[in-house]
Amino acid sequence: MGFETKYLLRYGIPGWTLIIGVITSLVFSKQEILLELINKNTLTTVGLGAILALTC
Repeated sequence: MGFETKYLLRYGIPGWTLIIGVITSLVFSKQEILLELINKNTLTTVGLGAILALTC
């Protein structure tokens, strides 16, 4: 199975754009909650994934 650049352009760039958009919306809209999680060192990869899943 070969990897072609067109698949990177078709699926990769829109995905990263979505992720960046969700993260920036989190930072600006729910800043207090996000800072509280970061300060307590409780924000793990699973936690961040859950936050991203709930905001979409």
